[in-house]
Amino acid sequence: MPILFQDLRFSLRLLRKNPSFAAVAIATLALGIGANTALFSVVNAVLLRPLPFRNPESLCLLTERMPTLPTLGPSWQNFQDWRGQAQSFERIAAARNATFTLSGAGDPEHLAGQLASADLFPLLGVSAFRGHTFTAEEDKPGAAPVVLLSYGFWQRRFAGSPAALGQSLTLDNQQYTIAGVLPPRFQFVQPADVYVPFAPWAARLPDDRSWHPGIIAVGRLKSNVTVARAGIEMSAIARRLEQAYPVYDTGVGANVNLLHSQLVENVRPALLVLLGAVALVLLIACVNIANLLLARATSRSREIALRTAIGAGRGRILRQLLTESTLLAAAGGLAGAGLAYLAIHPLMLLAGASIPDLGPVTSDYRVLLFVCGAVLLASVLCGLGPALQTLRLDLRSALNEAARGSTGTSGQRKVRGLLVIGEIAFAIVLLTGAGLLLRSFERLQDVQPGFRPTNLLVADVPLSQNAYSQPAARMNFFDRLLDEARNLPGVSS
Repeated sequence: MPILFQDLRFSLRLLRKNPSFAAVAIATLALGIGANTALFSVVNAVLLRPLPFRNPESLCLLTERMPTLPTLGPSWQNFQDWRGQAQSFERIAAARNATFTLSGAGDPEHLAGQLASADLFPLLGVSAFRGHTFTAEEDKPGAAPVVLLSYGFWQRRFAGSPAALGQSLTLDNQQYTIAGVLPPRFQFVQPADVYVPFAPWAARLPDDRSWHPGIIAVGRLKSNVTVARAGIEMSAIARRLEQAYPVYDTGVGANVNLLHSQLVENVRPALLVLLGAVALVLLIACVNIANLLLARATSRSREIALRTAIGAGRGRILRQLLTESTLLAAAGGLAGAGLAYLAIHPLMLLAGASIPDLGPVTSDYRVLLFVCGAVLLASVLCGLGPALQTLRLDLRSALNEAARGSTGTSGQRKVRGLLVIGEIAFAIVLLTGAGLLLRSFERLQDVQPGFRPTNLLVADVPLSQNAYSQPAARMNFFDRLLDEARNLPGVSS
């Protein structure tokens, strides 16, 4: 241990004598490790971290399959048959994303919401933070309307007051009684401010099995059932429904997939490709530092030769040189972790809705292990090659060449040449990949959608199903809206 401290003190003294070299090396490694850590934090939050529910590995997403559509939400009628016939699941629950208009005190406000069946929260293993989640009696047609609030909306609207329970909330011109508040950071599939019972809405759906209203069906596997076995059973149920309802269910199958895998299916390839790209950036940074260390070792060849001549063993010198590269890598890792922390929020804003929101992107033990691994890898890649090359010094020639002011032995020059070749090769791979991605993006921009998109605006106007329950009322509203929009300045049609 005293020898290790001695090596560490000597390395710090050398870095203080060469502040410009130390600054360049640390900054280079910080950029490489920081980029890798920031992206790995996203990968960890999206791909590696399990969903924040009870036994998330047994949660499955149940979808329908048609010849023209490989995945879509089930019809309400088929969902009910699934729930009644399937034996592979402890529970099967339903949810649906929706938008509500909050009115009453103050200006009306659009809220993100969800319809949730009463068994959704027990299935997920989620209890209310305040009050209670939906009961079976509340999730029935004709039941008194109740609503659950997200923790964030409860804090924003009611300042976290327990007195909010039992108060009324006007959503889509209907009074709802606040029954409970869900735990902090709870969300299912996507964030929502309010949750209302599913069955009262489903009771108004048409009796049409070809109607797919965006139902999210989720099931929890029994302890002794695999995904494959559940898929076989659901396919058998789909065949029975096809025989019973040939007009609607001909060609309609059923899919059973792990919920987490299905949520990240579209984004997984892109995240892994990006992680590989920034890993190449770190390799280029390490090759740069290895080149700098090899050039620096050339100027220290006389020192190494003298230490070897007076009895320093090869292991002792190797440990000293690796201590120097490890110290640089550790400093770069600390700076890189700080850069990653600052970069995560802008990175998520840049990604926008392309990355599923499965929870906060924060550091945990996986990110810590990743940073430690990156530091270890950087220290080995940066220091091992130059250190081994330095140990191959011929004492007589090294002392003579150092006395003549040589720029390095032939072996060192060969290693530096190989490092330069490797650096150029990695850079070419990155530049080629970036060029192909830019070319693909350019071609996507040139795809004609079949109309002239210049100066076109799109507006989404969700209407309250209570205030506009009849089709004629809805059409009259949009007729008036279009008449007024045509008279706006700058509108041509």
